[in-house]
Amino acid sequence: MSDRSRRPEPLVGAQTRTWLGVAAFVLVALGVLLAAHLATRPAQSPLAASREAQVRLRLEIEAKAREALTVPARNADGTYRVPVDQAMELLARDNSRFEAFRQAAAREQAAKQ
Repeated sequence: MSDRSRRPEPLVGAQTRTWLGVAAFVLVALGVLLAAHLATRPAQSPLAASREAQVRLRLEIEAKAREALTVPARNADGTYRVPVDQAMELLARDNSRFEAFRQAAAREQAAKQ
């Protein structure tokens, strides 16, 4: 008989062990890559830090705006700032104050021209 007529016996046990070894190697390699990624990544993403800075800035600006509307103070140009609720009370009591505001606005516009 010739060598061609002989069928080689399947090596099921060896082939199975080889494929299991390859699969185990791939799983271990993926595990090592995942561990390296988790160990070297930053604790906080740059976008999260940027968002936190934006939130802090917005809260600061809102606090300043709220203070400008509710706390009386003197402005840098020498005028006084009156809280909105007090200004509304003053105008409700004495309507002639509107005329003073109109005259001041007219003077300001004339000075700009």
